[in-house]
Amino acid sequence: MMVSGNDGFKSVTFTFKNIGPVKKAEMELGDLTIVAGRNNTGKTYLVYTLYGFLKMWHAWPGATTALPEKAAQSDSHRRAILPRILEQIAEQGEASTAVNQDMLHRERTTIMQALTREFTRDALAGIFSSPPDRFKNASIAVSLNPDAFEPSPNVHAQSEDISIRYDGTNLLVTTRVSARKKMSTPELLHHVTSLYLHFLFPELPSDPFLLSAERFGISLFYKELDFTKNQLVDLLQKSATGGRMIVIFHSSSSISPSAGTPFP
Repeated sequence: MMVSGNDGFKSVTFTFKNIGPVKKAEMELGDLTIVAGRNNTGKTYLVYTLYGFLKMWHAWPGATTALPEKAAQSDSHRRAILPRILEQIAEQGEASTAVNQDMLHRERTTIMQALTREFTRDALAGIFSSPPDRFKNASIAVSLNPDAFEPSPNVHAQSEDISIRYDGTNLLVTTRVSARKKMSTPELLHHVTSLYLHFLFPELPSDPFLLSAERFGISLFYKELDFTKNQLVDLLQKSATGGRMIVIFHSSSSISPSAGTPFP
C-alpha cells in the first residue's frame, strides 16, 4: 500500500483518559517515540493502548459507518461519501463522486472520532485481556495535524488491486478486474474501505514497532538464562581435550525456543 502527495512526517497527538492508573495524558507521536517515567505510573498501559490502536485503525472499516447521529442528519452529503463509493464499487467496480476539500477534512474528523470510540468500546479491554467494564470510563482522542492532509490532484493512495485519487473535484476509485474476480463483494468493499482510511489519514502509521523494556523482564526469564548458561559451561567443559576447546553454536532450528537459548 502506498500513499503519495504528503512530504515528510507530520506529528499527531494522542490524548488518553482513564487508562489504568492514568487519569489523563498526552503523547505526541514521532518517528521514534520513547516513553519513560517512574514505576507504576501507567507507561505500559499507554504504550499498549497506542500500539493496539495503530495496529487496528486501518482494519476497522465498520467504524466508518458508526457516525454520530447528529452529524449524519445534519450533513447528508458528507455522510454519503463512503456509502456512495462502496455502492458504485459493488455495482461497477469503480466509483467517482464529487467532493470538495472541506468535505474531506470533515470526513477525517468524523471518522477519526468514530474509530477511537469504537476502539475504546470494543477492543481496548481485549488488548489487556480484561473484563470490558474495567475500561468503561476510558477514552482516547487523536488530534490530527491539519497540514498532514492537503486534498489536491497529487494526493492518492493505491495498493496492488485498488487505487484512490482526488483530482480536485472528484474522488476516483478504481479496482483491477482480476481483484474483482478473486474477491467476494464484501471482501472487495472491505479492502476499498481500508485503503480509503489510509487515504484520509496519511500521518498514521499502520505497522508500528513496540519495544518494551519492563523491569519485570529479567525476573521472568532469569531462570531460563541461568539454565542456558549452565548448559553452555557444561558443554565447554566436556569438549575440552588436549588443552584445546571446541565450541559448538547451535542454530535455532536445532534448539527449541522453549529452551531459552539466546543464540540466533
